[in-house]
Amino acid sequence: MIYKHAAQVTYRYFQDEALLLDVTNGCTFHLNRVGTLIWKVLDGKTDTEEIKTYLKNKYGLSAEQAHQDLERFIHLLIANKLIEPIGSEGD
Repeated sequence: MIYKHAAQVTYRYFQDEALLLDVTNGCTFHLNRVGTLIWKVLDGKTDTEEIKTYLKNKYGLSAEQAHQDLERFIHLLIANKLIEPIGSEGD
């Protein structure tokens, strides 16, 4: 699956972290270093399978742990309307 940042979300990077602002409701979200890394590649071009592989290799996670961690984070972003799906690779 491929996701992109929602149009109503603005963000700023501060060193290795990010601050997101949903301009429709004024809610802010602070992302840690790993969350920011993932946020940067939820760019409408990168498939989640690529992200899982990267997390697995960079942090020494099992494939299952990388999958669970990424899915949990993506569900959190979707629940807060910060990202939206744009399809699967090859669509």
